[in-house]
Parts: sequence; C-alpha cells; structure tokens
Amino acid sequence: MLLARALEEKLVSLYRGGQITGGVYIGKGQEAVSVACGLFLEKGDIFAPLIRDQAGRSAFGEPLVDVTRTYLGSRLGPMRGRDGNI
Repeated sequence: MLLARALEEKLVSLYRGGQITGGVYIGKGQEAVSVACGLFLEKGDIFAPLIRDQAGRSAFGEPLVDVTRTYLGSRLGPMRGRDGNI
C-alpha cells in the first residue's frame, strides 16, 4: 500500500509538471480495499479495476512500471499506448 501511494504521489507530480495528459485520479485512503481484492484473486480471475485502483493492480501482480507506462501513454505499456490516461 505504501508503494502504491508513493507511485501515485509521483504520478501527481508528473501531471502537475505537464508530463501526463488527461487527469490523474489517486486512490489515497482506498488502498486497503483495493489491495485486499488484489491479494485474494487467482490467475484466471477477472479483475476490472477502476481508475483509483493502482494499489490493487499492484497487489494482483501488475508491475508498477506498467502502471506508469499506461499513464504516460507509452507503447511499451500493456495497452501499447492506445489507451491513454483518462
């Protein structure tokens, strides 16, 4: 949860610096519920996180670098740059 919060704070900093287009919606205060869901999922389960569920995505096993790449619209991210940030 601490790592997810630190990542979100960095994303906010990048957004304020103009490096992220769209918006950044953080899950501050919601990490516990999100992480609990992510920890109890198993491979093959469907996890449909909302925009504030970075902590759960991390707990489920998504690398933080992929979360960051999605926010930055990188072609190296899991969405291949097609699904930019909201």
